[in-house]
Amino acid sequence: MLLFLSCGGNDGDSDSDVPSEQPKLNITIFTAGHPVVTRADVGDVSGTDDEVKIHKLQVWVFEHHEGDNAADGKKVAYLEDNTPMAQLHNNTEGDILEGTYQLVVSNSFAEAKPNVDVFVLANGEQKGFPMFDGNTTREVLQGALIQRSVVENETIDPYGVTTLTIAVPSGTDGKGLPMSGRLNNAELGGQSPVLNVKTPVTVVRTVSKVRFVFSRNKRPQEEEETNKTEIRVTKIELDGEMIPKEEYIFLEKSYTPRAYRVGDNYVESVTELATPGDMEIKECDTPSKYAYVSQGGQEYEDMIDLGVNGDTQNGISPELTQLGKFYFRESDKQMKGTITYEISEGIPNTEGYKVTSKEARFVMNAAGDFTRNHTWIVYGYFAGSDNLQVISVKINPWTDRDDEHEVYNW
Repeated sequence: MLLFLSCGGNDGDSDSDVPSEQPKLNITIFTAGHPVVTRADVGDVSGTDDEVKIHKLQVWVFEHHEGDNAADGKKVAYLEDNTPMAQLHNNTEGDILEGTYQLVVSNSFAEAKPNVDVFVLANGEQKGFPMFDGNTTREVLQGALIQRSVVENETIDPYGVTTLTIAVPSGTDGKGLPMSGRLNNAELGGQSPVLNVKTPVTVVRTVSKVRFVFSRNKRPQEEEETNKTEIRVTKIELDGEMIPKEEYIFLEKSYTPRAYRVGDNYVESVTELATPGDMEIKECDTPSKYAYVSQGGQEYEDMIDLGVNGDTQNGISPELTQLGKFYFRESDKQMKGTITYEISEGIPNTEGYKVTSKEARFVMNAAGDFTRNHTWIVYGYFAGSDNLQVISVKINPWTDRDDEHEVYNW
């Protein structure tokens, strides 16, 4: 068990020089970790190091109140940890990060032992996010939004479509991917001076990820220059009414695989995700081998990564072209869009040269597949024809449903 002493308190308790016998409240936190590959047959997928790293962790505890008067429940304690990776470690199975924090509470709270509401925020320092600290109220946390705003004539649209997020934020744009967790009306165990929240807080990413990868069949070496056929993806677009204009940082309840909390309005216009222009997609002897069949989640993710990056030590060349990795606010919609591509035949600027533009649609299996903490792979390939075959595989954490290819956290 890992213990980290909070500097928070209330009811007249001093923020420093806290006596050792002062009551304390233990809270266990589970966060997205590195699932072990041996569990890939049930669909685990690892996030990259920067996707799972927690740079800052904040915990608020309030006394629980029912009904309309619950907005500003009395604050019990606050904790802020700026080196959380030193406190959080893989559990015995290796699939999550976990740690137990110890917060100082008042004597009157320890004696009363009321049920509590717990809010946990990881990597909350994001460009365009509200500022949170020990004075932040329950009402502010409950209503905190990820949304587009204009600050000093600069439009900031975190994880939206105005400025696309193509990498995990670092530096002035933020630190890591935002994550949150919440408990409502949680029961306490133990006895003063050491109490504990009986239910762990599950902390997950508030955003989701989509990748676009492509391949084509390898052309015969004897192909005449005059008969040369080139295939290029020229544009990837996401339909309008897909990404919400507002997403709540905290859910209303504890996390479940399909949980989401967004506003009522969505970005109306089509969003241009990528315009690769003259980028020609890589070749493969059998591009259909990268289509999802029945692999475990980690096995499939590893296969796609190997196809994109290759392996020079083992003489494996890249066979897939990745045209985008994007992090978006969660959505309850059935995400869909259009891939535009060109087929060119012959030699440019010569007689008989022909360019044909075509489109292919991509669509998720169902609404709810892009709620928070999901990842989605869109794979398009040409296998001996001019038509683009599109396979969409969505990856969903914390549950296993083979018919929808759901897997654990990424």
